[in-house]
Amino acid sequence: MKLPKPRQRGSSWSISIMLNGKREYCTRDTEQECLHWAMARLIEANSTPKEEIEAQRKTVTTFHDLFNLYYKAHGKDSKSKKYIREQLDSFEKRFGLLGRKDITQITPQDLTHWRNKRQSEVSDGTVLKEISLYSSVFTSATV
Repeated sequence: MKLPKPRQRGSSWSISIMLNGKREYCTRDTEQECLHWAMARLIEANSTPKEEIEAQRKTVTTFHDLFNLYYKAHGKDSKSKKYIREQLDSFEKRFGLLGRKDITQITPQDLTHWRNKRQSEVSDGTVLKEISLYSSVFTSATV
């Protein structure tokens, strides 16, 4: 990112930077002080504290946990709550290891493998209905 150039305002210098959609201003006695302030603010805004990084690493949400959260937040109040509850109750049987996998580690290949395996067990319409439900689960997690 290119630093903006400080402007002279009378006997002082001014600089403005944009951080997270908000403009921040600084007025200092010299041009160098303005540049140092701008660099420090940009570095501070772009760096993540070590505590937050560690907390993010330790947080593991499995696919099963995510589905439970979806049911509690959206599923139990929807018209299809009975179907969603049935899916949740038989989740372990259908997904096995994939259900206990961290959602950040699930790959498209995992889902393709599950879909192909599931299509050999049930009809294509059932698989599409289940995919639609799981798509809603993942969409609710991103919102």
